[in-house]
Amino acid sequence: MTVANTNQVDEVREISAITYGFMAAKALFAAVEFDLFSHIAGGADSLPALAEKTGIAENRLVALLTALKSLGLIAERDGRFTNAPATARYLVGGAPGDFRDYVKLVNGVFGYESFRHLGAALRGERIFPDKLLCSRLCGLP
Repeated sequence: MTVANTNQVDEVREISAITYGFMAAKALFAAVEFDLFSHIAGGADSLPALAEKTGIAENRLVALLTALKSLGLIAERDGRFTNAPATARYLVGGAPGDFRDYVKLVNGVFGYESFRHLGAALRGERIFPDKLLCSRLCGLP
């Protein structure tokens, strides 16, 4: 089987970006878990207000907000946070395109958590304790 790949990595920084890519996903997953984007959309747009709404200590929340800013999911101006356009469309509760449930599914046992055991699965080891459940959901024998 021949697979064409026109976007081959050329630099070590590209490999590094792949290596640390999980951090970006986990920042998104945490923001969705705490409904951070909905809180911003609802007017809790400052660090103290977000800390109160989410229950996350301000010093920890700064780290998450910084990650979300670096990913382009939110912006900050004069201490106030706003959602990026796609964030507002897809990651805010009640938005017409809300797919937070999908993000949660990807972070769950049949998404991101499954990949945590990729090496074991490739060796043929059972990674799900309930083989019948996995067989039915994954279409396996």
